[in-house]
Amino acid sequence: MKGQYEQQCNAAALKTMSVPVIKSLKKKHLDKIREWVNTKQVITVNYPDTTRRIINMIIKNHGTATDQQKVEPGNGIYSVKKLKEKSLGKILDNLAE
Repeated sequence: MKGQYEQQCNAAALKTMSVPVIKSLKKKHLDKIREWVNTKQVITVNYPDTTRRIINMIIKNHGTATDQQKVEPGNGIYSVKKLKEKSLGKILDNLAE
C-alpha cells in the first residue's frame, strides 16, 4: 500500500473501526495478522445503496425534459447508447457552458 493514497485512506477508515492495520506484509507482522484472523470480533458495517438516488439526481439536474422520469432498476428506459450520452464527460461539458 506504499504510495497508494486510496489504500492509505481505506486503512485509516478501517483503523477507526478497530481493524488492525499493518504497513507491509513482512514476517515481523505475522503475529498481528494471526491474532486478527483468529479473533471472534465481528465488525458490522452498513453501506447503504445510494445508486438510485444519485442517478435520479443526475438526471434531474442534467437530463432533458423527457429524461425526468424516476429511474427504477431494470425498467429499461436507458439503453447503453443513452447511458453513454449521459456520461460524466458530457455532464461536465454541460456544466462548463
